[in-house]
Amino acid sequence: NRRWWLVVFSSPMLFNAWWGQIELFSILGITAGLAVLNRKLHPLWMGAAWLLLAIKPQSNYAIILLLALWLWRQRGWRALLPGAALCLGVFGLTLLIWPGWVARLLAVYGVTTFGFANASVWPYGLIAWPLVLLHRPTDGWQRLRMIAAAALLGSPYFTLHHCLTLLLLSDYPAQLALSWLPMVMIFQTEDWSQYAAIIPAGILALDFAAAYRRRIRR
Repeated sequence: NRRWWLVVFSSPMLFNAWWGQIELFSILGITAGLAVLNRKLHPLWMGAAWLLLAIKPQSNYAIILLLALWLWRQRGWRALLPGAALCLGVFGLTLLIWPGWVARLLAVYGVTTFGFANASVWPYGLIAWPLVLLHRPTDGWQRLRMIAAAALLGSPYFTLHHCLTLLLLSDYPAQLALSWLPMVMIFQTEDWSQYAAIIPAGILALDFAAAYRRRIRR
């Protein structure tokens, strides 16, 4: 029941197309993971979901953990084994094809500066985590959305197009305006992309405001 037009006409969608980004894999990963939890796919497919999400670990790390936790609670720890075996198998295969890639990747992370595109508010964004974890959402969809927002704010690196997955999890009409707010800064600075933190912070604020309104109506 997501309002697809809120995603299609958002700025992260534009920049996914313009920069040739691959957020589609993250969307497919969430779709596969939720299908497993809804018993429409075998638990083996959860491994495929984790692999797809792991292509963008800087923005999807918490979603991977949450899907694993939900599957464990729903069907027990044994349900994690097929997906884990698939992930280990694919990881082992990559080591056979590209030996030493892990060490080279870590070395690159140690010297790379992300420049103007990095919208991270690290470490201050970590304050979102206790707020989200202590909150008791009304449904799992809201929990997933808030976890995704906290993951972006708590990441040392994310940029505008990484917000597309978060927007897919939400159906607030205000999110369309939120997605374009960083663009307003293009008239002030060439580092306008750094203001993309407005998107996850704004969606979290909308969720907390909705929870507050429900509470005072009781």
